[in-house]
Amino acid sequence: LAWRLASAVAPPQRASTLLRFAALAAALPLLATLFRLAYYGSALPNTYWLKMTGWDGRLDAGLAYLRAGLLHQRGFVVAALLGALLLRSRAAFALLAAALLHLGYVAHAGGDELPQERFLLPAMPFLLALGCAGLTRGGDPTPEAPRPLAWWRGVALTALLLLSGTEGGGFLPTTEDPAQQARSRAERENSRIGLLVRENTGEDALIAHFWAGSAAYFSERRGLDLLGKCDPTIARQPAKPGLMKPGHNKYDFAYALGRQPDVIVGGAPGNATLGYLRDVFTDPASPLHGYRAFADLYLAPGFRDPYGRCPPDAIGNHARMPQLVGGAGTRLPDEWAEASRAFHAIFVRQATPRAKPPAQWQTPALR
Repeated sequence: LAWRLASAVAPPQRASTLLRFAALAAALPLLATLFRLAYYGSALPNTYWLKMTGWDGRLDAGLAYLRAGLLHQRGFVVAALLGALLLRSRAAFALLAAALLHLGYVAHAGGDELPQERFLLPAMPFLLALGCAGLTRGGDPTPEAPRPLAWWRGVALTALLLLSGTEGGGFLPTTEDPAQQARSRAERENSRIGLLVRENTGEDALIAHFWAGSAAYFSERRGLDLLGKCDPTIARQPAKPGLMKPGHNKYDFAYALGRQPDVIVGGAPGNATLGYLRDVFTDPASPLHGYRAFADLYLAPGFRDPYGRCPPDAIGNHARMPQLVGGAGTRLPDEWAEASRAFHAIFVRQATPRAKPPAQWQTPALR
C-alpha cells in the first residue's frame, strides 16, 4: 500500500482513491484497538506484554529463529532473489522489500517456539510470486509483452517449486509430516483431558493449565494459564533468565498456586520421575530446556502437600501418587488414564469440594 501511494502520480483521482483506501485500512486496526481499550483495558494484546517485554534475549532468539526458518525454506528464498534479479523492476523490489520488512519484524519479536515457521508464512506469497514471475517473465523486453515460456524456465520453475514444497514440509500430497502427526495425537489427548475435567469437577472449579488450548476449551471450566498467554499478571513479569522459548519463559507459581486451583494439568507426563524432569527440562544442554517450567512446578512451594502427597522417590510411580488422576486406586480404563500418566499429569488439590478425589474420577459421558 505504501508503494502504491508513493507511485500514485497523476491523474489526481487515482491518488485520492488510494488515500481513501488507506484511510479504510487504517480505520480497521484503530477500531480493534479502541475495542481492546474498552474491553480489556489495554491497547495491546496480552501476548504483546508476554513476549515483547521484560525479555533481554528476545532479539537473539528472533535471529536464531529467522536463520533456521530461512534455511528450511531456502527454496522460496532462492526463488525470490533470482526473480528480483531477473525482473529488475520497481514492483519486484517493492515485493522483496515487503517480505524483508515482515521477516525483520519476526526477528525483532523474538520468533516462535513452534515448528514449521508459521510466523514466516505471511512473507511466503511475496517470495513465491517473485520466483514464479522471475522465471517466467524475467529478461523479457517488456513485462506487457512476454515471450513464450522457454522450456528451461519451465523445468527450472517446476524443480524450484518441488524443492520448496519438499523442504517446507507437507506441500506435496505424498509428503509425510511426523511432527504434525504427533501434534494431532497431542490434541486428541488434550481433548480427552478437557472432557475428563468437565465430567469430574464442579462448574465453579478453577483449572490451571500449561497447554491452555483444547483441554481448557473442552473442560468448560474457568482456566488459569500458568504460562501467562491469557493472564495479565504473569504476562507483565520479567522472563526467567536463560529461557529462550517465547511464551514459555514467564511463570509465577507463588501467584498461581496462591489462587488454589482445584486441578492442575501439568506439562509433563504423570510417569515422569524427578530424574527425568531434571535431565529433560532443567539441563541447559537439553533441547527441551526452554520448557523448564514443567519441572519447576514440582519444586514450587505450595505444590507438594496439596497436589503431590507423595515422597520424592514416588514421583513417576502412578500407583504411589494419590492426587494424580489415573494414579492410586483409579477406576479409569487405561485409554483414559494414559492421558494423565503418559501425556500431561492431572493433579487434584486435596480435599477440594469442587473436584472429585482422583480415585473417583469417571470416564466422561460423551454427548
